[in-house]
Amino acid sequence: MFTNSTPPFKNENNTHTNDNSLGENKEPSKNLSISQWKISVAGMGAGCISSIVTCPLDVVKTRLQYQAMLKDKGMVLYKGTMGNIPHLF
Repeated sequence: MFTNSTPPFKNENNTHTNDNSLGENKEPSKNLSISQWKISVAGMGAGCISSIVTCPLDVVKTRLQYQAMLKDKGMVLYKGTMGNIPHLF
């Protein structure tokens, strides 16, 4: 089936080749400029900051959605997003 003596998945040194079509390094760099724990801490910090920012905005959205139900009963509490933000804290 094959014309040459080595199978197509091995090179001339009889070791497996890892052809990477994206051109990435085959071996990880030993001189990483940022260590793994610094990347982890940065990810945790970003997650905390995004939670602190988006959670209050989600509360504002929920209050404005619920206000549509209260409007049928004649109750209007908020005049919009910016009118709702001072009531959060």
